[in-house]
Amino acid sequence: MKNFVKAGFIVFLVFVQLPLQARIAYGTQGDMLSGARNTTYIADLLSYPLFIFSAKHTGGYGTYFFHAFVIIPIYSYFKTLQHEYFGHAYRARQYHRKNDLIMKAPFPYNLFIEDNIAVAGYVKVTFDTLPTYDERLLLDAAGIEANNIAAKDYRIPMLKGKSLFYNYLISRLSPFGYILGDSGQISGGFEGDPSQYRLALKQKYNDNNALSVVSMRWQSLWYLLDPFLWTYVSDAMKPWPIGKELKFTFSTNYYLSPYGPEFQLDFYLIKKKTIWIVTPRYGHGVKYINGGLSVVGRNIIRVSQIGFGMDAHTWYQPKANNGLAETTMSFGGGFALQAEWYFNPTYSLEAMLGYKTAGFLPGRSLDSETYFFIGLNMPFDLLGRDSRLDGGND
Repeated sequence: MKNFVKAGFIVFLVFVQLPLQARIAYGTQGDMLSGARNTTYIADLLSYPLFIFSAKHTGGYGTYFFHAFVIIPIYSYFKTLQHEYFGHAYRARQYHRKNDLIMKAPFPYNLFIEDNIAVAGYVKVTFDTLPTYDERLLLDAAGIEANNIAAKDYRIPMLKGKSLFYNYLISRLSPFGYILGDSGQISGGFEGDPSQYRLALKQKYNDNNALSVVSMRWQSLWYLLDPFLWTYVSDAMKPWPIGKELKFTFSTNYYLSPYGPEFQLDFYLIKKKTIWIVTPRYGHGVKYINGGLSVVGRNIIRVSQIGFGMDAHTWYQPKANNGLAETTMSFGGGFALQAEWYFNPTYSLEAMLGYKTAGFLPGRSLDSETYFFIGLNMPFDLLGRDSRLDGGND
C-alpha cells in the first residue's frame, strides 16, 4: 500500500502538478517555489528505491560507482530542469517571452557524449523586442535563484531528518561552482549566467567596475558558511539548544538582484513543531546599499491536523525605473498566510495566499503581485533517521 501511494504521488507530480504549475506560471506570474519543490521531490522519489537497492546489493567501490552513474545523474537532470525551466524560463514567462527548453545528457554522462560538458540543458529565449536591463538581470540570475529557493525550501525536512543530502548538496554547490568557475570574458565575448549578469549590471549603471569576476567569486564563498552543508555531511544537523525547549541554527543565501548581489542570513528558531525563520537581507548594490527583513512562521497555531503560518517581508531598495538605473530608494513589503493539513504522518497538503509590493523578493515578480500556491508535501524519512525536531513525525 505504501509503495502504491508513493507511485501515485509521482504520477500526480509528473502529470498533474508540474504541468499545472507551468500553465499557471504562463498565465499569471507563476511561482518559482512550485517548480523548485516538485523537481526536488521527484528526484527524491525516483532515487529512493535505488538507494535501497544500493544498500542491499553493492558495497565498497561498487557503491560509489552506482551512486556516480545511476543516482547522481537523476539529481543532475532534475536540478538542471529546476535551474533552466523553473528558473530562466519562469522569468521569461513573466515577461511573456517565447522560450524553448533543450535538455542534454546529465552529469557525468555529459563528460563523454556532449560537446560542451558544462551544459546539461538550457533555455532558449526569443526576444521580439529589446529587454530592459532589469529583465536581463532577472533572466540571467534566475537559474541560480531557483536553486537557492529549492535549497531553502529543503532545510525544514532536513531538520526533521526526512530528506536526501544529495538534493541539498547539488542545490547549494551548483550555483557556487557556477560562479567560482565562471571564466569571465573570453574571445571578446561573455559566457555563462554570472558573466551575462555582470555585463547587464555594468551596462545598466554605465560602470565597468560594477562587479568584477574576482569580487563575485569571493562573495560566493558566503555559500560555504552554511552549516547545513558541513554538519549534515556527518549526519549531525541538530539545532543548538537554547534553554529547555528552544533550539537554534542558521543558514546562508546569496542572490543576484537587479541592483547587485544580496546576502541573506536565515536564523531558525525551533520550539517543538513550531519553526520561525528570521532573515535579514543586505545588498551592496552598484549605487545604493539596500536591505530588508523577512519573518516566516510555520505551525504557529495548530488546530487538530492543520497548522497555520505566515510570511512577512519588508525591504528598502532602489525604486524601479523602467529597467534603467535607479535614482531614488523606496520601502516595500509583502505578507502571506499559509496553512498545512497533515492528513497522515507522512503526507500533507499546503496552501499559501499572499501579496507583495514592487521590489525584489526572491522567487517573485519584480512588480507588485498577488500570488497563490497549493501542493502536496512528502517529507518522508528516506534514510531512516528520527525527526530531529522533537523525536517524532509531524
